[in-house]
Amino acid sequence: MSVINLAGYKFVALDALNELKSLLDRRVRELALKGTILLSSEGINIVVAGSEPATGEFEHLIHADARLWDLPLKRSRSAAQPFARMLVKIKKEIITLRVPGIDPARQRAPAVSAKEFRRWLDEGRDIVLLDTRNAFEV
Repeated sequence: MSVINLAGYKFVALDALNELKSLLDRRVRELALKGTILLSSEGINIVVAGSEPATGEFEHLIHADARLWDLPLKRSRSAAQPFARMLVKIKKEIITLRVPGIDPARQRAPAVSAKEFRRWLDEGRDIVLLDTRNAFEV
């Protein structure tokens, strides 16, 4: 049996964090998912794994929330459950930036679309691309 892994995050203003935590904690345990869900007033960060039906139900639950309907969840497979436990936790930040006063939900860093980046490469622009993902994200 293969395990479905879901991963994603979204910077979005979230309130009623205790209620959201309780709902998610109850549902992930009912669905026998394992992993981590971090909640903050600035958004949500999800990395969970479980069966195909369970992860499908979880996706529906997340996308049923009007604040999270467009949260992209990346799907991958693994031969075994990669997580030992399930944790739903309220934290100060969903992705540690250690920069006071930053609000990623309201003020995003400049971005380049894939199409524009391709055009730059085709034009022969002098570009340095720095991948700052950690080993887990890769």
